Amino acid sequence: QLSPAQRARVRSGKLGFVFQNFQLLSRTSALDNVLLPLEIVEPHRHTFRRDRPANVEKAVALLSLVGLKGFGSKFPWQLSGGMQQRCATARALVVDPVLLLCDEPTGALDYETGKLVLDALHHANRELGTLTVVITHNVAIGAMADRGNRKPMVAIAVAVMAVAHEGWSTDTALAWLGRAGTSTNYAGLYRAVREF
Repeated sequence: QLSPAQRARVRSGKLGFVFQNFQLLSRTSALDNVLLPLEIVEPHRHTFRRDRPANVEKAVALLSLVGLKGFGSKFPWQLSGGMQQRCATARALVVDPVLLLCDEPTGALDYETGKLVLDALHHANRELGTLTVVITHNVAIGAMADRGNRKPMVAIAVAVMAVAHEGWSTDTALAWLGRAGTSTNYAGLYRAVREF
């Protein structure tokens, strides 16, 4: 059993988070937004200044990986919603997470922009081998899950309309997912991530 401080270190050093509303710093360039976790999170922050050239090179490579090559000097307000989400994805990947958790990464985006973000997540998953978990209301995103990959991209689709309108609990929705013919134990994965 880990102490709260130990859990915080694991979360900040081994997990990447992509939020629905991007969480980018508006007065900071895309490149510096991507570098931010390396500057403030252990174990990276102690060597950040010394390793800055290598860190910048890595951040530029990640921006390129998610389709933002040449946009490092732009501020979030100069980027479209999809570009901001891809920048947030690069920021989540900069710490080399073991697990990438994406909370509705396409929820606030139109279809075409959402597809670009999902393509970027899928590409990052395949290139970097990070286990990627996408929490979404869109069951169609489940088709992107690649169970043949060494570290698969898993899409957890929660039937929010049923939860909201029928009064289902999270456990009931997860049980429904388990009976929906899926081969992945979504409920177990969800609970494991929540308990972590």
